[in-house]
Amino acid sequence: MTQVALFVGIDVAKDKLDWCIRAVARATASNSPDGCAKLAAELKARGVTLAVMEASGGYERTMAAALRKQRVPVRIVDPKRIKDFARAAGRRAKNDPIDANTIAWFAHTFTLAAEDKPDKEREHLAALVAERQDLVEIRTQCLNRNQHKAPVLCQHVRKNVLNEVKQGIAKLDAAIAAWIAKCPRLAARARLLASVPGLGRKTRQQIAALLGVAPFDNDSGEHAGIRHIAGGRRQLRNSLYMPLVGAATQHNPILKKYFKRLLASGKLKKVAILACMRKLIVILNVMLAREQSWNPQPTSAQP
Repeated sequence: MTQVALFVGIDVAKDKLDWCIRAVARATASNSPDGCAKLAAELKARGVTLAVMEASGGYERTMAAALRKQRVPVRIVDPKRIKDFARAAGRRAKNDPIDANTIAWFAHTFTLAAEDKPDKEREHLAALVAERQDLVEIRTQCLNRNQHKAPVLCQHVRKNVLNEVKQGIAKLDAAIAAWIAKCPRLAARARLLASVPGLGRKTRQQIAALLGVAPFDNDSGEHAGIRHIAGGRRQLRNSLYMPLVGAATQHNPILKKYFKRLLASGKLKKVAILACMRKLIVILNVMLAREQSWNPQPTSAQP
């Protein structure tokens, strides 16, 4: 007999979980190991076929792990997709129970597949890279603040903070390099990415940022007139942008030819760079899927 699909939407906060099975049940649970284990068991008993949550800065991980342990399929989605869905549906009211209902509604409306089997190697690497990125942002904030005059005590505090942050980044750099070297699959992928002209000049941390998210979806939208990128992965774009500029203008013959053709057709330089980024992402996905190094003529990877 065919099983009827039963979706649960879970709105994740630091200390609590609001969940909703539309027209069936809704409640609140504690976002703690014990609370997540109990909720996962209840959802399993109710016959839930898919649990959907927003990515919530890591607060969703305990619940996701508990669901996987109960063998309840899980899908973690970009919060922007839920927000856009709610806006399109005309749902303006917002609180945690409503958000849980909206997530469940979203799951019913769109055909969502469960996530792939968790990749613990990549999850650990992604956590290291995310922590490093946070420290880099703190360092940038401190350096920006140093451009303005401040009392001696403030300058002293900032200097101490900067020293601590620099030490933390150095430790994470070492941990990232060691983790990639320790994991044969990640090391092999790093070598593949480093074979791309232009990307071979990237640091281990930048390569790690790519490893932590690729392969990935391209969530950008298009409309008539001036084109804008939207959604997607900011950290990945930031990591790729400057090396991509060098690759498209100097080091990568494929991207350089494509970049010149776009400029000749009247595209703005930044638009052309972003188009090259999209082209490179397509090529990288093909390389990783096929486990092949850079091919100077990747005809199958044309966008």
